[in-house]
Amino acid sequence: MRGDQRPSLRLDSTRLTRIVWIAAALAATALALPAVTWQALNLDENITLTLAPGSVASIVDNVWSARGGGPAHFLVEHVTLAWPGGLWGLRLPSLIFFLLALPAAGLVARELFGRREELIVVAALALAPTAIKYATDGQPPTLLLAVFLWSLWASLRAARLGGRGRWALAGLALGFLVFVQPVAPLYAGLALATGVLHAHGGARRVAREAWPAVLLLALAITPFVVHSVDVLRARYDLEGDIGAPRTRVGDTVIHAAFESLAPGIVGFALLALAGVGLVTLLAERPRTGLALAAIVAAPIAFFDSVPEVVRSVFFFDRYMLPALPVFLLLAAVGCDRVARVGGRGLLPLAAVAGVLLVAELIPDVASLRRMHELELPRVTSAVSAEPATVLFGSTGTTAQAGARGALTRWQPPELVDTYVDLSRGSELEVVDESTCAGVKGFLAERAARPRRGVWLFYESAPPLAEAAAGRLAAVPGVTADVIGGHYVLVRSVLASDPRDLVRLGLHVRRAWRRHAPEDGSGVRMLAADREGLDSGWNCLLPEGLLAQALSLRVR
Repeated sequence: MRGDQRPSLRLDSTRLTRIVWIAAALAATALALPAVTWQALNLDENITLTLAPGSVASIVDNVWSARGGGPAHFLVEHVTLAWPGGLWGLRLPSLIFFLLALPAAGLVARELFGRREELIVVAALALAPTAIKYATDGQPPTLLLAVFLWSLWASLRAARLGGRGRWALAGLALGFLVFVQPVAPLYAGLALATGVLHAHGGARRVAREAWPAVLLLALAITPFVVHSVDVLRARYDLEGDIGAPRTRVGDTVIHAAFESLAPGIVGFALLALAGVGLVTLLAERPRTGLALAAIVAAPIAFFDSVPEVVRSVFFFDRYMLPALPVFLLLAAVGCDRVARVGGRGLLPLAAVAGVLLVAELIPDVASLRRMHELELPRVTSAVSAEPATVLFGSTGTTAQAGARGALTRWQPPELVDTYVDLSRGSELEVVDESTCAGVKGFLAERAARPRRGVWLFYESAPPLAEAAAGRLAAVPGVTADVIGGHYVLVRSVLASDPRDLVRLGLHVRRAWRRHAPEDGSGVRMLAADREGLDSGWNCLLPEGLLAQALSLRVR
């Protein structure tokens, strides 16, 4: 339902709309694209790398049947990891889906309000810190965002124009959401309800025309309810006691959710504008205000009701991503109302909207600076500087979340070798030292040509990295250099056969253990090297049992 027919300095110009859309897409690309190569891998991306290369049948079985999730994103990654492959194949699909979401957000704003709100929402979503954070992440959130916004637009368009065909199309799009992410049914129901609330012609016409959308959505959700809810209940132990709502970092769900919508101190500007917009809509267009408020509030209420036993692993800021453009739409309405104090022209509106955009841009720039300080591309170049190089398992200590240039516990140092492998492809050999089976496989190579070994260690602070480099450099036969203030790169001086490289690695890892005895992953890798050089009978033991059995023997 279009509620904005206000004249304003050619804001209704199609050319201006296209300029803003293009500028928003370029800005989003500029802010998000560096993370493809600058950002460390996280555990969820590692899951994607594990599941997506399998067959289509195995993806559906593992993701839908065993995990209770949506397979759509993994099927896309199945294709892109084959080509173009590497980091680009892993992360580029998310950026494409994010760029596709921008025009959808604008069309939703135009259906509900008009051009002024459309332009603000498109620009604000393009710079939104949480959206930029996931725009190059090898996970489903931006696919969920794009499908949700296009489905919501289809629902609103069907509400304005009517017709069973349009409602059926909206129902198909909403039903597809179920196959993207487990949280999708909640957003699908909210999008359909928003369309129904804005439908013309009264309840009888809505019931006569909108039933195909309700039916198709129900047909899509029913298999999820029948199967996935039981899988997720068992997976997350949803029978736990209800307690104080907490997230993985100890915040309340409400605090974490609004931090994802308006992060940082400057986020108060967004919250204030959204508050003004919500109050305005509740006073002037209560159905629209209630519908938009429900899209923002419902997921918060849902996650706030999850048992405490699973909150530490269940709530993530990415689950609020579909609500983000709706929150920004409320802020856009607030911008318009605050700007009216200075007149109805373009200049006051541009000034207020500029405050919103600057409030979003500050965390974006800070995030880029932190990623750049890690210097991961430089680490990759240094690792593969020499031909015939073997990278052994990376490890290290994890810094506090938010520290400058730091990895978090969701980006473990053990995944650095996976990052380097994706960056270099077939040019580099990587040895998995999570168990001794990987070491045994390396030692069993028939073509045991001499090669140089490389070991990577991550330290949470530059002074600690310098201290580690000094200790590691004392190991005979290696050099140690600090890269990016956090990474210690250890190289073997001479090319050696596989067995001698593993023996040299034992000395390197012992020196690292003396520096960082709290690094449990380093202890496990040391144990794997020792057992790989032995007979290897206990490689058949489960990994957890193997690590426990060997931890007492490692000196």
